[in-house]
Amino acid sequence: LDSRFSEVIRRSGGSELSGASFDTAELSDDALLLYGDVFFKGGDWKPAARLLAAELDRIAEHGFSKEELSRIEKAYLADLEDWKKNGSTSVDWCFRLVRTFSKSVVPISVEDRVRLYKKIFQALKPEDCARYAAILRKGTERVELLTMPESAAPIPSPGEVEAAIAEATADLGAWKTETAKSGMMDSIPTRV
Repeated sequence: LDSRFSEVIRRSGGSELSGASFDTAELSDDALLLYGDVFFKGGDWKPAARLLAAELDRIAEHGFSKEELSRIEKAYLADLEDWKKNGSTSVDWCFRLVRTFSKSVVPISVEDRVRLYKKIFQALKPEDCARYAAILRKGTERVELLTMPESAAPIPSPGEVEAAIAEATADLGAWKTETAKSGMMDSIPTRV
């Protein structure tokens, strides 16, 4: 979800959403919290709420493309290799370890983690990932919470938030992966 919404923000120029992150928290042995934080620009939260809901609908309906999953797999495994190579100097993985220890979970070795995630990515299908989006968008136990700075008056009522999110019914169709027409290095001037 993080990767998809980063791309949504990039494509839109950040006009409606300015940031988004999704994560999970283990609440107990049989309860997992899946949550997302989305940030919007300006004082009008409705376009951001609609875009969030429409994109989650798209993911729930169409899943993720194989290209997206491949890119995510490569990035995640590269992060693991960085952790393996740089150990405690890898800041991202140090934070992950702290979160793991704070949950009273004994982390597995980086080598075991690489093997585990390679197996997970081999078995993962695009439609499997769509279930998380469906939970965020349509789950019966979901909570929608909108926080705004005090300067962004008037604060909407819960009914207004629900109505704005419910308005996002447009089918955006399946995600289309965009490939740059030219590489970043193609435009570098040559030395004279």
